[in-house]
Amino acid sequence: MLNSLFEYLLKFAPVQYRDGNIVFQPENFFLVIGAALLISLVIWLIYQRSPRYKASRFRTISLALRGTAAFLMCLPLLEPFIVVPDVIPQENFVAVLVDNSASMGIQDGREGRSRYQEALEVLRNEDDGISAPLANIYNVRYYTFERFLARQDSLPHRIPEGRGTNLSAALTQVVDDFQGLPLAGVVLFTDGADNSLINADAAVARLREQKIPLHIVGLGAEKLENDRELLSVKTDKILREGTGAEVEVTVRSWGEEMTDAHLDILDNDQIVYNKPLSLSGNGKIDYFSFFFDPKKEGANVYRVRLTAAENEANLQNNTLDMLLDTRRDTIRVLHFQGHLNMEFKFIKRAMEKDPAIEFVALSKTGDDKFYRQGIRKSQELSDGFPASDTALFRYKAVLFGDIEANYFSADQFALIERFIRKRGGGFVMLGGAGTFSEGAYKNTPVADFLPTILKPAGAPQQQKAQGYNYRAPIDKGRNFVPTRNGLESAILRFSADLPRNKNLWSQLPPLPAINLLGDAKPGATVLAETALAPGETPNPLLVTQRYGRGRSAALATISTWRWRMLSKSGDNRHERFWRQLVHWLAGNAQDPLNIVIGNDQPVPEEEQEILVNVFSDAFEPVANAVFQASITTPEGTMIPISLLPALGAEGEYQYPFTPESPGVYTIDVQAAANGRTVGKKQLSFLASHSQDEYYNAVQAKLALENLASASNGQYYAPEAAGSIPNQLKFSENNRTMLTSKSLWDLPLLFFLIVLILSIEWAYRRQKGLP
Repeated sequence: MLNSLFEYLLKFAPVQYRDGNIVFQPENFFLVIGAALLISLVIWLIYQRSPRYKASRFRTISLALRGTAAFLMCLPLLEPFIVVPDVIPQENFVAVLVDNSASMGIQDGREGRSRYQEALEVLRNEDDGISAPLANIYNVRYYTFERFLARQDSLPHRIPEGRGTNLSAALTQVVDDFQGLPLAGVVLFTDGADNSLINADAAVARLREQKIPLHIVGLGAEKLENDRELLSVKTDKILREGTGAEVEVTVRSWGEEMTDAHLDILDNDQIVYNKPLSLSGNGKIDYFSFFFDPKKEGANVYRVRLTAAENEANLQNNTLDMLLDTRRDTIRVLHFQGHLNMEFKFIKRAMEKDPAIEFVALSKTGDDKFYRQGIRKSQELSDGFPASDTALFRYKAVLFGDIEANYFSADQFALIERFIRKRGGGFVMLGGAGTFSEGAYKNTPVADFLPTILKPAGAPQQQKAQGYNYRAPIDKGRNFVPTRNGLESAILRFSADLPRNKNLWSQLPPLPAINLLGDAKPGATVLAETALAPGETPNPLLVTQRYGRGRSAALATISTWRWRMLSKSGDNRHERFWRQLVHWLAGNAQDPLNIVIGNDQPVPEEEQEILVNVFSDAFEPVANAVFQASITTPEGTMIPISLLPALGAEGEYQYPFTPESPGVYTIDVQAAANGRTVGKKQLSFLASHSQDEYYNAVQAKLALENLASASNGQYYAPEAAGSIPNQLKFSENNRTMLTSKSLWDLPLLFFLIVLILSIEWAYRRQKGLP
């Protein structure tokens, strides 16, 4: 603003006065003085003839003002001019960069134009577009950019579709392209939505070092009043009979929400599910979860759509695709206990409601007598708890109920340790009179892989520091209180919204029977705790940790059955807790043949690493596996692939694959080793473009202003961008020649003369002088 006023009054910018030289015609100096004195003398003689100017004070003030004005009017006789460097036409370059990322397609510009169209309007408008003035002086090179920079002969009319924005890469490449050439400046058109995670400060610092100003035209609204965003859609891989898959959605609305929004699930444009949502609005994030039961078999893509707000400009962030696969991997779970009890009864019910879980129960009913449930063959577990790797490794998770340590041999303790560390299985010890310290586990190998320290058993009840089994009356007990880590964990998640999740846990009945545990071990996580009495140190109730390849947990109670027994019909929190705990425990337990995609969210045209792990029955890595493997594309084309051993990882094989288009890809692998089949596996994954460009897609004005300022350039709104060609003339990188420009017609000089004469006239009017 000040620079513009300076240039208006003095004809030239401050930098031109800084770099230029002001020159006068010295031989005209006496002519100026003489002319000013002559005019002053004439005025003085007039005053002498007027009786009203007898007072010397009036005469002196008026004469001084008029004389000053006369002197200023005579200054042009000095023929002043300034010698300044002027840009040599067509010997300098200007780079024009236009953001071509997807967010530039949002139609929130003037007259409903998209941001990209707004950039073209600033450049090409017939009346005040800047392309023509730039081309008159400079060699102009045009570029579009998204994740990469691309040279353009001219800027095409297009719908921006770039899937990312990398300002740093674009500016760095421009600097590299113009090495050794006089680059007067860079003109950047963007909304500033850089999602590359690479800071552009280093690139801007290079521009500043090389004295290349960055002039930025900011595009897009600084605030989207009515924008709704579907931020994420997460689906449970497990489909439950009668309810389907649990779907969790995260939604944000930036406007005032007066009525419910709606969430639709579409199958080939047909709505197959609808749910009303009450949104908080004003930029707050809401979490919702629900169950969706797909009717199609196999792997299928469904579109999740959030209804648009009134007059919403950015509709691209209202939809996401999700993949649901009705094919299930089975989790075999072994529950072993010393006797039947209520806790077992309700755990079994919870497990049997999950079709992904195969629940096997072994209950000791006497010396060498066992009650077996859920076995596949008559000989399975006939001799009690497994005594070999092959027998135990067929399960993915083991639950210890009320069973004392003296049942197990040293070899079986070592087997359980290998099951967790080597096989990647999950282990949890439940509370009871025969577990933890009360079951004499303190000095056994089990104590090594439990996530808590076991305290000595048998201390009197009043000695709170020692471990014991505490029983309260049935109508009393201690509350199960999730910690912050617990509320955020997959095990204790009843709702993705943390306050709601906390409230749901607080409503559950208390637990009348708990075991007192010691402190959590280093690296372990306390997910829930309870205080024995007001003011006492909380006692850990649920603690987890990773151990080797697997996971272990300690649940210091045997009375979670009360969450189901004392709750209303239809309340599934007890079942959900146990299913989530088992799924977490088995999360690292692999099959003999496993397929893993390197990226959880594969993106078209980006390479993905396909990894295949092969294990023997004893879960030793298989180094000599042979494969029959293929990938089926969304178009139905089957591509044979060759899996090669991964360096430094025995039993692991890999194949780099780049999905060419969005859609569902299916990997089929059959592995064999030593003349026998290890297994067959099929995995489907969805490749889809990132929607990051459309989230919080407002103009990052402050960031753009900082980038421009850091390079000694300027930030412009689209309506003010017409001054860019003139600003580029002052770049220190221009190749210039010296030219002289007159100063006698400075607007400032004219305004000063008028101002002084106006003051003199007002003074005379005030004193009543003619």
